[in-house]
This record gives sequence, C-alpha cells and structure tokens, in this order.
Amino acid sequence: MNISTTVKFAITSLVVINITACGENPQPTENDANQELAEEQRKVTVSVVKEMDFDENIVSNGKVKPMRYADIYWETSGEIAEVRVKNGDHIGSGALIARIDTFELSRNILSIKTDMEKSLLSFNDILIGQGYDPNSNDIPKNQKDIAEIKSGYRQAKIQYELQLQKLKKASVKAPFDGVVANLDAQANNRTNTSKPLCRVIDMNNMTVEFTIIESELPQVSKGASVRIEAYSAPGQYAQGTITDINPVVETNGTIVVHANINSKEATFFEGMNVRVWINKNAGRHIAVPKGAVVMRSGKSVVFSVENGIAKWNYVETGVENAEFIAIKEGIKAGDTIVVDGATDLAHNASLIISKTTDY
Repeated sequence: MNISTTVKFAITSLVVINITACGENPQPTENDANQELAEEQRKVTVSVVKEMDFDENIVSNGKVKPMRYADIYWETSGEIAEVRVKNGDHIGSGALIARIDTFELSRNILSIKTDMEKSLLSFNDILIGQGYDPNSNDIPKNQKDIAEIKSGYRQAKIQYELQLQKLKKASVKAPFDGVVANLDAQANNRTNTSKPLCRVIDMNNMTVEFTIIESELPQVSKGASVRIEAYSAPGQYAQGTITDINPVVETNGTIVVHANINSKEATFFEGMNVRVWINKNAGRHIAVPKGAVVMRSGKSVVFSVENGIAKWNYVETGVENAEFIAIKEGIKAGDTIVVDGATDLAHNASLIISKTTDY
C-alpha cells in the first residue's frame, strides 16, 4: 500500500467513526435525572418527625367465624306457603322466617279430635260399668289407666297433642336477632327436613380464628389487643381482643388463637379472610409513616425538607408495624419530612407543600 492510499484509508476511517458517534444517543446519568427532577416543583405532604410509643406486630392470617349462630330446620313436613326473608336480611328474635300450608294439618287435627271425643265416651262407659263416676277424683289410678287404654282415649290424646305441636312448628321463627344466610326454600315447594332451611348469624358477635407459630407464644397473651383487616377492604381496620389460646401445638408447629372483633362499625362475614396484627409494645422510638421511606440504590431514604427543597437522607430502619417504621439513624425528632409524594422525588427537588399532617 503506497502513502497516498494509506492517507485516504485513514481519512475514510475518521469520517466513519465521526458519523457513527454523531448518530448515537448519549445515555442520561443519575445526576442528569436528578437535575431534571429537581427543576420541577413537586406537590408533597409533610410532617414533623416525632418519638412515639411503638407497637411491634406479629402478623397472621385468619378467618372470621360467628360466636353465635343457629342452623334452622323444618320440624314438620308440608308444602311451603310463604318465605318471608332473603339472604342478608336482618331479623329480630321471634320474627317469622317461613311457614308451611296448614290446611292438611288442621284437617288432621279436626279428625283426631273427633276420634278423641268418641274414645272419651267409651272411656266414661268403662268407668261407669265399673261403678265409678267419670268426674270423680277418687278413681284408682290403675283402673283409670286400664279404662284409657281399653277405650283408646290415651292414644287419641297423644295423637292430638302431636298434631297440635306440628301445627305450632309449621311456622319457623328466628331464635335471636341476626342476619339470614344460606336460605334454601321457595314457596309452593315441599319442605326438606334433612337439611337446614337457613342459618341465622349474630353479626354483632364475631370472632377471628388464626394461628401463631410456637416461638411467638411468649409474645401473645389472653386479653391482648389485635388489629383486623379484611382482604376485601384493605386499609380499613377493626379492633379485637384475644379471648383464648388453644393449649395444643399442631403437627406443623402452629397454635390456634381466637380474638373477638370489638368494632361494630366494620362489617365482617362468616368465612371472610382477614389479616391479624397482634400488638406488642416495643418501647419508644423515632418513627415515620411507611410511605415516607423509599428505596434509592438499594438503600432506605427519607426526604427531609429544608427551605422548600428536598434533601435525601440515608436512614437505618428498625422494627416496623402496619403503619410505621422505626428509624435508628439518619433523621431526628423535629425534622420535617415528606410523608406522601416521595416515590419519585429527587435530591434538591423544589417542593410545593400541599398538606401538613400530624401522624
């Protein structure tokens, strides 16, 4: 290759390299991104850091069960004349749930009553034939028993009483105040005495059954307070109290615990899946709401506010519960921090404080 060719090759290579370099998009650095975010004003909610009594939580999953319920059965057979309630209806003690048609029962009662009156005449005739006054109280018991059996009067009385009881049970009523569930009956159909007509649940007295592991037992005691959150209503909590701890460790190392639900404003259904927090006092800690702690480069960061500017602070976290995280190092009581809006916040970002809260 001569000198001229070498020069041409070198010039061509430089041109290609230059064109290639001009066509690439330079990648932004983290500092560039922070600078871009810092130039925007962000609306945030702030609060002043404080030291507080801190409850550590043991968290478990459980199911809601009624403390009092009754499965209601038909106690007599017949055609259903009326069903007064629907699933989910609130009913008072003694309220009518359903009833069967009583025409057949009433006709049977009338027929048996007629038979009873006829057998009563035979009963009296037997006593008179033995020289006794049927209205006297001095008839020997054994003579009276024999006369009742021979005349058929005793059997007729029994049948009459049974039919009156059936008539009384033709109407099914609520045993206590509650809510109707599992209703399975329609008018103009026959009753099914082998399975419940419905269930009546006392919704004012519900309990949660959950488990703890054996190592957690020293931290749990009867009478301890718990917080209960239904999976169907996240963020809505009810208060409860542990009522009993089953003194048996299951084969999987768990122990069954029950807690009454004290809050009446929350609605819990039988079988509902819930999360349970058992509160254990962990002393006083500097703590912040969970939303105030964000991750940056794999580390926990809390943004403080200085003259309307966001400043990030690496923090060391400690124990936590459903709402708060204890902070060991990085911020101190009295600092103003961002508690809502810190997710994509950058160091030195200009802030607009839209709300100040006291957690």
